[in-house]
Amino acid sequence: MKRSLSFVVLCLILSMAIVGCKKENSDNPYANAKIEIAKSEIVYNTELYNRIGYTIKTWEYEKDHLKLDKIEAIDKSSNKVLFEIKASDLGRVYKEPIKPNEFLQWDKLDSYYMSVQVPVPISETVPETIVNRLYFTDTTNNESVSFEGAEFNPRTDIKPLVINPPLKGNNLFFANQSTSEYHFDVLIFLDGSMYTPERFAFDEIEFAPDWNDIYSGNPDTNESYFNYGDTLYAIANGEIIDKIDGRTENHGSQADVVFNSDNEYAGNYLVIKLAEKQYAFYCHIIPGSFMVEKGENVEVGQPLALLGNSGNSSSPHLHFHIADGKDFWKSNGIPFVFNNYTKTGDLTTGPSSPLEVQNAMMEQFSVVNIDF
Repeated sequence: MKRSLSFVVLCLILSMAIVGCKKENSDNPYANAKIEIAKSEIVYNTELYNRIGYTIKTWEYEKDHLKLDKIEAIDKSSNKVLFEIKASDLGRVYKEPIKPNEFLQWDKLDSYYMSVQVPVPISETVPETIVNRLYFTDTTNNESVSFEGAEFNPRTDIKPLVINPPLKGNNLFFANQSTSEYHFDVLIFLDGSMYTPERFAFDEIEFAPDWNDIYSGNPDTNESYFNYGDTLYAIANGEIIDKIDGRTENHGSQADVVFNSDNEYAGNYLVIKLAEKQYAFYCHIIPGSFMVEKGENVEVGQPLALLGNSGNSSSPHLHFHIADGKDFWKSNGIPFVFNNYTKTGDLTTGPSSPLEVQNAMMEQFSVVNIDF
């Protein structure tokens, strides 16, 4: 009887301990919460803003039944909210399962990754330290929760590259510039590393003088597009270290080229080595239009080839970016600014008085003229 009583008491103690542990864990349902900086970029400027780019790495919050609502970037010293972006306005959030790619074997992810550009007016000082606050909805009890983290110091100690524009003309539009979405949000996870090859890339197109369209006539004919066949120029002195020619073009907006390798996304292209860890990529060139050869040294402003519609393209355009390596995927984009352009307006507000701009890129909807 005494032995049975002792056994009962022991079971009660163990039972209370187990209940206590469960209660303690239930008081902290977000024990895995973690927010950090995966990568911060050199700050670059447009005609309006200093732009601070970075990638946030978080825990797998959806496993905690959380839905991301928005991100606030906060000046740590003043507690001022510098920028707020809704989850719906973010670019891609990288998480498992990654959409398969027939040519690339991606690493398996155990975290979430999202990229942000914070605009700070050029009349204001870039904050010394930024901290991020992420807001979620707990879908289990429909409550709002927030977490702070991903603290970092914006990289103002290094300046972006100043380059000559790679083409010239009027009514030019540099798509996907100055945004947290594509191309800025592109992340590549290969062989245990994260790469950002297209981080500061743009796709250049040209509008009609009234800005209402980018072609006249049949949209399935390349020659209908105003920029088709425009001359591409060397942005700086350098060496042609890679060149691919002979790939067929898409027919206007048809995007009808079939790819047999990941490299074919670029279509006909060339790469200029500007310096160590500085490589300029020109993609989607017209086959047979190259004016330079691999191994040739070129000078700034020298004609290189003609703008086309080869590769991963739904209309004629120049895809251009600068990276720290010569591999299309295993490299990281670096920021750059044009030495000169004239802003003539904004697609969202219309034409404006011409504004001469030096040593800057342009905002997402800016329309510009370039001559040199």
